[in-house]
Amino acid sequence: MFESLNLPPSARTAALGGQQIAVIDNELTLGFQNPALLNGEMHNQATFNQVNYLADISFGYAGYGYELDSVTTFLGGVQYLNYGEFIRADEFGVQNGTFSGGDFSLVAGIGRKWKYGLSYGANFKFIYSQLANYSSLGVALDLGLTHNWEEAQMVSSLVIRNLGTQITSYSGNREGLPLDIQLGFSKRLANAPLRLNVTAHSLNIPDISFINPNQSVIINLETGQPEVDSVSFGDKVFRHLVFGGEILLSKNFHVRMGYNHQMRQELTLERIKGGVGYSWGFGLRIWRFHVDYARASYHLAGASNHFSITSNLSSWMKTES
Repeated sequence: MFESLNLPPSARTAALGGQQIAVIDNELTLGFQNPALLNGEMHNQATFNQVNYLADISFGYAGYGYELDSVTTFLGGVQYLNYGEFIRADEFGVQNGTFSGGDFSLVAGIGRKWKYGLSYGANFKFIYSQLANYSSLGVALDLGLTHNWEEAQMVSSLVIRNLGTQITSYSGNREGLPLDIQLGFSKRLANAPLRLNVTAHSLNIPDISFINPNQSVIINLETGQPEVDSVSFGDKVFRHLVFGGEILLSKNFHVRMGYNHQMRQELTLERIKGGVGYSWGFGLRIWRFHVDYARASYHLAGASNHFSITSNLSSWMKTES
């Protein structure tokens, strides 16, 4: 339930494979995925992300950051998912209009710096989901802890996402929220403009592998019996991992790439994989705006284009000379 909470909030996150919880800079959407990353560089920043997804589905995120004091930063935002318009029909196939659906979540978060390079934070989310005449409400909490080793340019994070429950449900039977325990790590190389990161997700579920029941059945010629497909231990481990890299060409231009192994294993066709699971993008600073673009391949049927724009509202305020 409420799987829309796992959608990437920005083009940068999408370009890095869909997960990023261990980078400390001024991008506000990082605080949505890990509230411990909220910091004073995000003060008075506003951001907006829009994605034209597959099959007329669209989603996006808008947020604002404010530094409350020297160690505390606030995040406010809204995430939405629009499922589009559907044809309404009865059990006999007679059409009688249309209906729509969508998910919305309001987010309020706090991040605080501590000592020894540690920071911590929490995001509270109020969630509303609607489909035709049915609706559901829920609440969720994200908790984050981050360590920044500045001398080595290394960041590591632990995040517990989507702790919560449904308040009301569609059918009267409450469903669980997509709880996700994550570990993240990033390292900027000392002698190259490159930052590498890896995120381990769904650590609360040891085996997240999926075997397609509709795949072709292979018959063993010796026994005459169908061979039972299985997932190796190494494959099970790598399905928890998302890899990403950023080439930091300058302060105004970054190139990004990512790889999501679970996505590649589960969303490709049996014999044709193409670029599914890979993603790429870039970030460009233009005047008072920071513009990000990403293209992520989720299926051979199509890829999604992500656009984000961020601006510091303080830069628009006139100052006395």
